[in-house]
Amino acid sequence: MLYNTLFNLIKTEFNAVFTSKTVNSGGFLSFNNWATAGIHKSRQKLYELYSERAYNHSESFLKFVRTYSKLFKQVCSVAKSLYLKQKLLNAPDKIKMTWNIVNWETGRVKDRNFDYNLNVNNINQH
Repeated sequence: MLYNTLFNLIKTEFNAVFTSKTVNSGGFLSFNNWATAGIHKSRQKLYELYSERAYNHSESFLKFVRTYSKLFKQVCSVAKSLYLKQKLLNAPDKIKMTWNIVNWETGRVKDRNFDYNLNVNNINQH
């Protein structure tokens, strides 16, 4: 009982001092833009393997996880390359599309709908 009271008091003060802030940062292609259904399944499997790695320390399992992770990265690289290649081939202005891709990949794109959402004293402010 006393612990809960103390915890709630500290939590209230913490939330008053450190208000939440939501920021949508543009840039970088979304994983969903170029990833196939198979890549999504493989990513989920990789997450499961990473979770299992916390308690399964056998050398053969760890080697399997490393190999699977390396293969997943290679498959992602190829899939993303194919996606970007198709975007370039279908673009009417190939130079402009090339620079758009470069800017997206380096995070230099300034999204016009860049939205800051600040929460001060439980009041959302834009």
